[in-house]
Amino acid sequence: MTEGQLDDLENLMDPASEIFIKAEQSLIENSLQDAWNGFSTIMEKHPSNVLADNALFSLGMIARKKGDDRRAQQLFDQVMRDFPDSDAAANIKKLI
Repeated sequence: MTEGQLDDLENLMDPASEIFIKAEQSLIENSLQDAWNGFSTIMEKHPSNVLADNALFSLGMIARKKGDDRRAQQLFDQVMRDFPDSDAAANIKKLI
């Protein structure tokens, strides 16, 4: 196994990954508050995790879905500022 594969495996096994998967499932089930709580937990407890940009993006999308466009924009701005080269930033550029 290469070092990159080991890193990928560690990312899959870390606590943030488990939280992210549960939050995504909540989002699919339209349990917005549960999804919000999960993604917020990642940002609070694992802000440097590889999934942090996606968690922040998802928080923005939830805020948008709830009709809180101001909060959504703040979250999207934070993604662009903190994770400018991420896939989440690229997704935001597509939204604009």
